Amino acid sequence: ALHGVVAAVFGPGNERYDRADCHSQGMPAIVGKYENHYYDEGGKNGAHWVSIIWTGERNKYTWQNRHGGWALTWNPLTSTFHVGEDCGYHGDGYKVMRVEEIENNTGKQVSTVYGPGEEPFKRESDQDPGAMPPIEGQYKHASYG
Repeated sequence: ALHGVVAAVFGPGNERYDRADCHSQGMPAIVGKYENHYYDEGGKNGAHWVSIIWTGERNKYTWQNRHGGWALTWNPLTSTFHVGEDCGYHGDGYKVMRVEEIENNTGKQVSTVYGPGEEPFKRESDQDPGAMPPIEGQYKHASYG
């Protein structure tokens, strides 16, 4: 799996250009690091820090924590992220990952992803600090296509 890629760049006037081969139009900006704060007072383990990484294939991502990971696939017809059968919680009914979005100065961004048991993971950053993701690719203007 690719450990982060540039999904958008900003041009003159801070206009956003989305990477054309990264995701479908209308898909929320999801790549980043997330943390589950429910266990801050105790019981926190490596499963409570998560990176969502683009795999390099259109609409395909990986949920990665310190214990392993699983596939996430964006379905543009239902506007949902489907959880792969490689997830240990898939058999318990965790088949669709719910997200919350916020509007900021660069457009919509995912603020929270919901993991197994509907536990919230809050966005901590857009990528690994210090990691320079690949920027090569085709980009198109976010508003004009």
